[in-house]
Amino acid sequence: LGEISGFRKNYIVNWLSSVSQTMIIAQNKQGTTEYLPQRKIVVGTYHGKSNEQFAMEHIEKSIRFYQSDSSNVDAVIADVRGLYGSFAKLLDYLSGTFYPVLAKNNVKAQAIIVKDDVIVNHLSGRIARIGERLSIQSRIFYSIHDAENWIKEVLKK
Repeated sequence: LGEISGFRKNYIVNWLSSVSQTMIIAQNKQGTTEYLPQRKIVVGTYHGKSNEQFAMEHIEKSIRFYQSDSSNVDAVIADVRGLYGSFAKLLDYLSGTFYPVLAKNNVKAQAIIVKDDVIVNHLSGRIARIGERLSIQSRIFYSIHDAENWIKEVLKK
């Protein structure tokens, strides 16, 4: 959570600590991806300039996690509000490799949290459509609160 602003950092830390147990799946200069087993949710928080090498490291570690016996995930939250720059080069890999793994492991929903950034929002929309094509309900939000509420509703069904 190194480069995240004060209020947001405190909110995320408090939210994560409300869950008794978390497991870090991937962590580097691009961000942190964690599994919240009691809620069956993976939360990724990404920041800084988009870096293909760091992003691929996260994706590959996440794939290994989803394919492991410890994976029991219903939903994914990706907070990209702190991210800037293009990650378009990753879309083919996400579409052909990452999202099929999510679908095979019965992930039901993904929420992508964005800020007012044209490039990141456009690419996030493309990612949401990839998930939808594989029957993963996908939405884009501007707040973690709205994303969590939507995920709770989707998982009730």
